[in-house]
Amino acid sequence: ANVGDLVTYTIAVSHAPGSDGSPVNSVTVNDNIAGAATYKSGDDGDSLLESGETWTYEVSYTIQSDDPHSLTNCACVEGEDVDGDDVEACGEHTTTVEHEPELQVEKSGPASANVGDLVTYTIAVSHAPGSDGSPVNSVTVNDNIAGAATLVSKSGGDQDDLLEAGETWTY
Repeated sequence: ANVGDLVTYTIAVSHAPGSDGSPVNSVTVNDNIAGAATYKSGDDGDSLLESGETWTYEVSYTIQSDDPHSLTNCACVEGEDVDGDDVEACGEHTTTVEHEPELQVEKSGPASANVGDLVTYTIAVSHAPGSDGSPVNSVTVNDNIAGAATLVSKSGGDQDDLLEAGETWTY
């Protein structure tokens, strides 16, 4: 999925192999990233998860720019058996997140200079319009004439080592 995509996870709940098949009531399903899942189908109408039934739930999540490349989420089901004991189980799924940040560079300096003058350029780096805003690390700036540029300030955000949406780093 790409940053900004709405993804829907489908969660199937049934008795595990080796289960005694006892009915389970008060079934709830939660995803650690997307939140509470919504029941869709599978119950025979008695609100008891019985042996042979598979209940289907869905939950949706919008992929965020700071989600990791391998986004692993865990869905857990909880319920109560006929003895009043809690039963639960969890399952994981991994979604590969495609980050597509686009950077823009704005360079400024004097309009003219004399031979022998020391010329200083200012280079501002930020996310371009249309960027997905994914954080970028290990930012380096090199000028084809002046060489490696030195970072002098970070504005518009925190002071970590990630160039994030809304920040401008000046060299």
